[in-house]
Amino acid sequence: MKRCERCVMPDTVPGLGFDDRSVCGYCNDYREGELLGESALKEAVNSHKNNNLHWDCFIPLSGGRDSTYALYYAAKVLKRKVLAVSFDNEFHTPIARKNMETACCRLGVELKLIVSKKGYFKKIVRETIRCAPSLKQLSVCRACDIGIKSVVFRTALKHKIPLIIWGESQYERTMDMTPRALTALQGLRSRYWKLLSPRFYLGELYMLLFKKEFRVPGNSIFSNRTPLLRDPSIKQVRLYDYIPWDRNEIKQVIQKELGWEKPEDSVTTWKIDCSLYPLVNYEFFKLFGCSKDCFGYSRMINSGRITREEALTQEQYLAEHFEDQIPDLLRKNIGLSEKATKRILSL
Repeated sequence: MKRCERCVMPDTVPGLGFDDRSVCGYCNDYREGELLGESALKEAVNSHKNNNLHWDCFIPLSGGRDSTYALYYAAKVLKRKVLAVSFDNEFHTPIARKNMETACCRLGVELKLIVSKKGYFKKIVRETIRCAPSLKQLSVCRACDIGIKSVVFRTALKHKIPLIIWGESQYERTMDMTPRALTALQGLRSRYWKLLSPRFYLGELYMLLFKKEFRVPGNSIFSNRTPLLRDPSIKQVRLYDYIPWDRNEIKQVIQKELGWEKPEDSVTTWKIDCSLYPLVNYEFFKLFGCSKDCFGYSRMINSGRITREEALTQEQYLAEHFEDQIPDLLRKNIGLSEKATKRILSL
C-alpha cells in the first residue's frame, strides 16, 4: 500500500490521484478558509441577544469533544443563557451521555434529550443494514443528519431561541470528500438494486414516520434532503469558523473545567459519542482500505492540526482493530440475528 507523502491517504482510495511528488489529490486541492475572528463572533452573537427570554442561545450537544467545548464557550466566554439539546439516536455511548450530564451540571445548563417515541431511528438503521447485501454498502449514518437538524430546528422554533451555535470543525469535515471516492469506486452496485429488497421499503416507511414525528415547518417529509431552518429571526453560527480550533487545547479545557472523558480504549478523542461509529470505519476499511477518520486526518495534517506521524499511528491502530467490535455491535446494539450478522460480515 502506498500512502500520500503529505497526509496518510492510501492509494487504495479510488479517484484519489497522486502527482509526481506522491502527494494525493485531497492535499493538492486543500484550501483553508480564513477565520472570521472573535470580534465578528461577538457581533453576530450580541445582535441576537434577548434578555427577556429564558434561553437566548441553543447548543446542539453530543457529548463529544467539540460540541462540549462549544457549550463551555457559549456559557462561560459569551455569557449566554444556554439550553443544551441532544438528539438521542438510541446509539449514544455511555461516556457521551455521562459527559453531557456532567458538563451541563457544572455549567448550570439545562439539558434536553430528545428521542423518537416509537424508536424509529433504530429501526431505520436496522433495516438499512439489512439492505447492505443488495448495495454492498452499510450507510448507517443515513438518517442522523436529518434527525439532528430536525430536533435542533424544532426546539429552537418551539422555544423561540434566537441563536444556534454549532460545534462543528471544518478541519474534521469529510462529507465533501467521501462522495468523490464513492463515485470512483468500481464494483459498487447501483443504488437501484435496493429496490429489489423488501427491507428497503420497510426502512423507507420508518424514515417517513420518523420525519413526520420530527417535522420542521416549511419542509416536506417526502424530501430526502436535510431540513432547512426557514425562520430568519433565528441565526446559526459555527463556532470554529470564528475562533481557532485546537483539539489539544479544547481537550485540556473541557477535561479540567467540565470533567470530560474519552473511552479508555479509544486511540482518539474524535467520534466517541456514537456506538455506531466503529461500523462506519468498518465499512470504509472494506471499501477503501482506510478508516473514515483517515479522510479527516488529511485536512487536519494540511492545516497543521495534527502531525503526519500522529495520524499514521492512529490509523494503523484502527487498521489492526477495526473488526473487533463489529459482531457484538450488530447483534447486541442493532439486534441482528446470527445469520444476518454473518451475511453482513461476508460483504
